[in-house]
Amino acid sequence: MRLAGWLMRAVGTAIAHGGGHGGGLGSIAPEVGDIRIVDTSKRSLTMQAEVNFTNPTMYAVFIPFIDMHFLVNGTVLGHLVVKDMAVTPGRNERLIAQTIYDPESTSGDEGLRVGKEWLSQYVSGRFCNLFVGAPRRLT
Repeated sequence: MRLAGWLMRAVGTAIAHGGGHGGGLGSIAPEVGDIRIVDTSKRSLTMQAEVNFTNPTMYAVFIPFIDMHFLVNGTVLGHLVVKDMAVTPGRNERLIAQTIYDPESTSGDEGLRVGKEWLSQYVSGRFCNLFVGAPRRLT
C-alpha cells in the first residue's frame, strides 16, 4: 500500500497547509518532558508525556487520532496513542502523547517475558532500544 494511503488510514483526516521551514529528518530533535502515570492495573500502565520536536517541513498537520505499537526486539509491548495533535512548521512544544504498556494483552506470555527483561534493563540503567511502528493490520 502506498505511504499516503497508509497515513490517511492511520490518522483519519489530516488537514495540511503550507508554511515554511525546511530541513531534514536529523533536525526533528525529539524530547520527552513531563511524564505522568494516569492509570494502572495489575499488568498495565498508562502514561501521558509532553513531547517537544521540530517539524522541519513547511507544512502544518492536524492529527485527530493515531495508534502505533511500541516494540522491543519485534515483540509488541503496548501502544503509543496521539489524539487531536496540531503540528506546526518549526518547533512544537508541550504536545501530549499517551503510552499504554500492556505486554500481556498485546503479546501474551512472550510479551510478559520480553517486557520484564526490558524493564529490568531500563531500571538498571542499561541502554534499551524501543521501536515504534504501525500495527500490522494497517499495512
